[in-house]
Amino acid sequence: MFGGSETDIEASDPGAPLHEQLTEGNGGKLMNREIYRYNFTADVPLRDVEESLLLAVLATESLHGRSLVRLDASFCLQEKKRSCVVDAGTQVGRHIARIFTGFLTREFGEEAFKVERLGHGSEQDAGLQATGAA
Repeated sequence: MFGGSETDIEASDPGAPLHEQLTEGNGGKLMNREIYRYNFTADVPLRDVEESLLLAVLATESLHGRSLVRLDASFCLQEKKRSCVVDAGTQVGRHIARIFTGFLTREFGEEAFKVERLGHGSEQDAGLQATGAA
């Protein structure tokens, strides 16, 4: 499930960032999507971030079942950019994002990462908005 230098899970184009995949065909707008990008400081081991993401997905499977997580979850870990993107446009995605944020905060502290909201609403541009996780 995880591995390599860039990890894309449930992504249509493994080479493209998740927020770009979700804007295809929309003229560059994020339509009814709530996307969170986590950016990590240099001292945070990305292997541990990857494991926290996996645990968040497994915890979400306990709530929603494996099939619904497989259908509704979309996220991408980008090692080169030291970031992770989670699509929180569904209840499953919101639960992954919340659990992942909790795990990261508990393991690394609030100063170890920042969370940015990439898009929300039907006509909002894909500009960044801080959500205040760190």
